[in-house]
Amino acid sequence: MGVPEGKRREDRLEVYDLARAMAVHTLDITRNRRVFPGRYEKVVNGINGVAWEIPRNLWLANNTKVGPDQPPENLAVRRRHQQTAMSYINELLFEIEMCEMVFGGKRDDDSDEKKLSRRRISYWSGLVVQVKEMARAWIKSDIRRFGQPEPPLG
Repeated sequence: MGVPEGKRREDRLEVYDLARAMAVHTLDITRNRRVFPGRYEKVVNGINGVAWEIPRNLWLANNTKVGPDQPPENLAVRRRHQQTAMSYINELLFEIEMCEMVFGGKRDDDSDEKKLSRRRISYWSGLVVQVKEMARAWIKSDIRRFGQPEPPLG
C-alpha cells in the first residue's frame, strides 16, 4: 500500500545536498589565488576533482533503486557508489590536512600571499566530516533495510 498523495514528501537525500554544498565550498576556497597561487593549479585541480566526486557518487547511489522489485545486483552497484563516495571523503580530509600544512599558518616571507586561516580549515573539514557521518548513517540504514549485497560470481 502506498503513501497517500497528500502525505508524500519529496525524495530528498540530505547527505547529497550537504555534499553539493561542500563541493561548492571547496571550489570557493581554492579559487582564491592569494591563498592558492597559480603555481599550485595542479594540486587545486586535484582537490576540486576529489570534492566533485563525492556528491556525484552519492547521486549515483541514490539513483540506483534497490528493493524487492529491483534486480539484486542494484544493491551491489549502489553500495559500490556509496563506498566510492566514502573513499573520496577520506581523500578530501587528507587533502585538507595537507592544505593546512602547506597553506595554513603565518607567512614567513614578505609576500602578498595570504594563508588559509584555521577558521576556514575548521569549517571546511567540518563540512566534510558531516558528509562522512551522514553517508555512513545512510549505508548503515541500507544494510538494515536490504542486507549486504551478494558477492559477484566468478
